[in-house]
Amino acid sequence: MSVLRALMAPVAKRFHPSQDMDWTAVFGGQPAIAGMPSPSIGESLALPSVFACIRVLGETVAGLPLITYRETRNGGRERAAKHPLYRLLRRGPNPEMTAFEFEELMT
Repeated sequence: MSVLRALMAPVAKRFHPSQDMDWTAVFGGQPAIAGMPSPSIGESLALPSVFACIRVLGETVAGLPLITYRETRNGGRERAAKHPLYRLLRRGPNPEMTAFEFEELMT
């Protein structure tokens, strides 16, 4: 019965790959204080400093060139302008959104 309950549990309660690692120790942070609740992702994004850092990262990644390549027979590569993702990455997903905005949101 516990298997069925686990499958029917909301997605937020299921296991996430980052749960088995203490990421605060990896990045030099302090461990959680016993008895104190840890902030959720939503609560963290409400902090201006966290939101600003994520925005800077998104804008930086969006500024990088995204070029589609295809592998040639001799092991080299050449631009693949006819690839289906070429238009999406170069021009954006729709007329109302630029490629920069799309890449920033995807980051």
